Amino acid sequence: MAEAALAGVLQRWPGRESLASTLFSFWTTSPPACVHICDPTTAQGTAKMFPELLKAAHEATDTPRIFSVQLDATECISSKLVFDRILNGLADWTPSWEDGAQNWAPASGERHNHSLDAFVHGLRALYQERLGIDSQQQANMIIFISFAERLRESVPTLINPLTRLADLTSLPISVVFLSQLTWEEIKPAIRGTVIPYIITLSPLTASETTATLKLRFGEVADDTCINPFHPVLQPIFDSFTELVYGICSPYTQDPIDISYILATHWALYISPIINDWNDFNDREEEYEIPAQAQARLNAIFRQSIGASVQSLYPRLVDSETWLSQGSEADYNIRFSEADRNTVLQRRKEMHEQGSLNVTRLPLMARYLLVASYLASFNPTSMDVRILSQVRDPTKKFRKIGPRKVRPGTALKIGHLLSGPGTFTFDRLWAVSGALVEVFGSNEKPPWASSLTDPGMFSEAEVTRVQFFAQIESLVTRRLLVRTTPQEKLESQALFRCAISMEQASESSDSLGFKLGPLLYEEQQ
Repeated sequence: MAEAALAGVLQRWPGRESLASTLFSFWTTSPPACVHICDPTTAQGTAKMFPELLKAAHEATDTPRIFSVQLDATECISSKLVFDRILNGLADWTPSWEDGAQNWAPASGERHNHSLDAFVHGLRALYQERLGIDSQQQANMIIFISFAERLRESVPTLINPLTRLADLTSLPISVVFLSQLTWEEIKPAIRGTVIPYIITLSPLTASETTATLKLRFGEVADDTCINPFHPVLQPIFDSFTELVYGICSPYTQDPIDISYILATHWALYISPIINDWNDFNDREEEYEIPAQAQARLNAIFRQSIGASVQSLYPRLVDSETWLSQGSEADYNIRFSEADRNTVLQRRKEMHEQGSLNVTRLPLMARYLLVASYLASFNPTSMDVRILSQVRDPTKKFRKIGPRKVRPGTALKIGHLLSGPGTFTFDRLWAVSGALVEVFGSNEKPPWASSLTDPGMFSEAEVTRVQFFAQIESLVTRRLLVRTTPQEKLESQALFRCAISMEQASESSDSLGFKLGPLLYEEQQ
């Protein structure tokens, strides 16, 4: 019976099966006096698992009874409030206005929230009251405290007594701390603190995060009418989840943050299929989702989803405000043959608009765009040709002819066909400086007239604050993609080009040189 109650929790929380099994085993047998769980990445999501796990433990009839309470340490601003919350929760008592919002008290009416000794006596009285004085039953009392690191700031003197409640009361009490910090960081400096059973959770993998997000669709599924959460649309939602995770993963891997962006875009993302479905339903015809629907949806909405992350993830705007900034035409897209030209025309207009914006960027931003395109599609050996022009502009390189492929060898795909590759910041810095030195010599300001040695002008340009500010601006505009998280300072930043060849050509033309001779494919 206990295994059956636990199975549902394990299915709903991928990646946390080991934690759920361990705690369930503790709570249904003989729990340790104190448990500390360190979850540095997804503590808020893990806290939502405990009510379900406690409910499953209550439903396991072949185990001891369980009295439980769950606290949020951000609300515990005083010891009196902590005592009241624990006693009310364990007694299953809810204060009401009709009773004067009174907290739990035993039959004698004595209060147990004014000191630690009174609180200990209150726990004993509560345990006897719930089980009965002459009862031979056994029961475990579980006190779960989320965001336990806040106790160190508000009530630091209570951390030590909470770890020793089982010894102080001689009752089967287990206190569970869930924190983003390790136990060494939140434990009090005084002696006598019980060393808890420590559990350290590793970050969720990509497959575990997407599996968690996909399960949320079933919670709101509705097959009574045509709506974005119809069970038929589950496969599209699963693929959409992987798309959004791929866009958000450089910034966050927290399922709660990603689900917020998912919920914001899902109704708009699926609207073309919903519109076609309603049209077919009005004509009393059977509707079948097109085979290429997923690819077409990704092509239309990928850019807008990427742009929204910069505002939705840090909560600079809420989802309602973000959606209100769009037009009604975004919700009227259809995939039916009659309206297919409208979709293609809209994509063409979006592309033309993006190209025009590229030519209006600042001078250094355009050099960076061309450099990012060259770094993404050229091999590193090609950089030598560009950098050598800085030292000797008259130097010529022989043209590389096509290699003869030996029989039985694999044919290599060209760089322009294999998609943009990643490159380091140092490579972007070097290629940008070479382009500025070779092609920007006619645009030197008056202050640079003394910089006559090769490379001096470009080195002065690419070491200015404006150079680094333009990189951040291009990342914000989604013209340059940072593939490594910003918070990882120990690793070098990696980037990937996010513009088309037409946009790169327009940028180079506006700077006064051609893109083609700088591409590796053109040298073949």
